[in-house]
Amino acid sequence: MPRRSCCSARQRLAWPKAHQPPCCASKSQDRSPESEAGISYQSGLGVVPKYHDALADASFGGSLCRRTRLSAVLVGGAPGDRNLIDFSLNAGITLKAPFPGRDADNFPIGHGLAKVSSGARSLDRAVSFQSDGATPIRSNERFIEVTYQAQVTPWLQIQPDFQYLVAPGGGVANPNNPAKKLGNAVIFGLRSNITF
Repeated sequence: MPRRSCCSARQRLAWPKAHQPPCCASKSQDRSPESEAGISYQSGLGVVPKYHDALADASFGGSLCRRTRLSAVLVGGAPGDRNLIDFSLNAGITLKAPFPGRDADNFPIGHGLAKVSSGARSLDRAVSFQSDGATPIRSNERFIEVTYQAQVTPWLQIQPDFQYLVAPGGGVANPNNPAKKLGNAVIFGLRSNITF
């Protein structure tokens, strides 16, 4: 049975064929899971690999749309006696077409952890000992990132971005007060993509 389209004829005409959102596919077009899976997003996490997690058909106002959820987990490790970071973990999930009527939008959420190596912590302890404990010892850095890719027009995409960092740099010394660690950080950003 052919899949009904979420977009009206007017909406399909307003979007160039090459830029049509997923739900504007023609009724005869087969949108298989394999064709939906080749998607990645780019954010402060870097380019998340094209790992496909799940596909779900959701009913929005009586029309069937293809809502896609993509997720990825990246794990890294390195010898602790010669690297600043000896373990890292990044995880992200992206929901395509997150809201009714926003079929070309993406809603990614990411989380990351970076562990300061044992060699770097040993150096911090030695420096702290020489300075009578006045230098903090680094441990881990964690962050959460939330962003939204809004397809405003067929040629313009706006992407606000929010990041919250816990113990930046693993807890590096505050340059204004070296005896204390640098506080948590909040970062806001805005990106725009224009297609010619």
